[in-house]
Amino acid sequence: KKNHLGKVVEMVGTAQDITEKLKIEKDILEKNHMLNFAEELAMIGYWQLNVGNGSFIWSNNMYRIFGFEMGITMNFDLLLSHTHPADRELVMHKKQNAIATKKFEKFTQRILHEDGEIRFSEIVGKVITDKEGNATKIIGSSRDITEEILAQQKILETNKNLEESTIKLTAQNKQLAEFNQITSHNLRAPVSNLNALLKLYNKTQSEGKKIEIFEKFEIVIERLTETLNALVETITIKKNGVEIMPKLEFEQVLLKTKQTLAATLIETKAKITYDFSKAKNVDYNPIYLESIFLNLISNAIKYRSPDRVPQIFITSKKDNNRTVLEFKDNGLGIDLKNHVNKLFGLYQVFHKHPESKGIGLFITKAQVLAMGGSITAESDVNIGSTFIITLN
Repeated sequence: KKNHLGKVVEMVGTAQDITEKLKIEKDILEKNHMLNFAEELAMIGYWQLNVGNGSFIWSNNMYRIFGFEMGITMNFDLLLSHTHPADRELVMHKKQNAIATKKFEKFTQRILHEDGEIRFSEIVGKVITDKEGNATKIIGSSRDITEEILAQQKILETNKNLEESTIKLTAQNKQLAEFNQITSHNLRAPVSNLNALLKLYNKTQSEGKKIEIFEKFEIVIERLTETLNALVETITIKKNGVEIMPKLEFEQVLLKTKQTLAATLIETKAKITYDFSKAKNVDYNPIYLESIFLNLISNAIKYRSPDRVPQIFITSKKDNNRTVLEFKDNGLGIDLKNHVNKLFGLYQVFHKHPESKGIGLFITKAQVLAMGGSITAESDVNIGSTFIITLN
């Protein structure tokens, strides 16, 4: 208040205690700080979209998640600029669908930072409407789930590797079982022949015959050693994942088979003739091809007719760039009308014989199929059988 001379003679005022207000403001600032810190730790950001003008309100962590400079004015077009190109149509569709249906569907989008880093974000939201039911705002959150996605991908990759390892181990176990069968079956013939040669050697009185039989001993043992070495080599090759297919001469394979079955051929007087003029060789797995010859020839002798000398005729030819082998015998034959579906089955036996195991034809078919070929048979009871093998 001033006097008549204009001097201040009185002052009137009020005082207000703002301690509580400052405390509240401080608490709010601390809570905001804690919220921002919690957002950052949880890798969650909060946002609000104004449907009318397309403007955004973002929390601090939204800027971090999307790789934007803190505090810049956000809009939908700017958001799309940091959205992976392949996901932009999805994001626009989700926005339009939310406005139209008044419902927000959760989705995952990829975020593309300026340095090229790709992040994954899970988006959830809720549509806010006015009294007339029109969408005015969409509020929601974005959670950075990159680490979860990468962990899932790693788990899927690990599972895939485990599945591949399981398949590989299963295949290796199958090969092991197959080689076990091949080894036991293919070694039975030379061992049996060694026993037969030993009996012949003990029975004969002629020194000349003994020398001849002893020479056959050496040949059968040599073939047995070759078979064992070939089996070991084949297992090693399969283990290393590289399969070698040498060019095999049919005449040489047949010679080895005859040498292996020397005693059986002497005892049964079996005659083997052949014609390989139309196809002399083939690139093939040596163990498989020698096994095929051994099984089919030994079977032809084993199931010979008691009324005639066993005769086996083997031919080869070319058919559409594939090699075809035929093994024809004059043995007991097989009733294919009743046994055609069992012919190549495991442990299937069609004639009584002390050495019948029902394994030879099963192994032969398995070996032919493993190499991409095929095997069929024709047979008449008491006339003989013909096995036709198409080699790939």
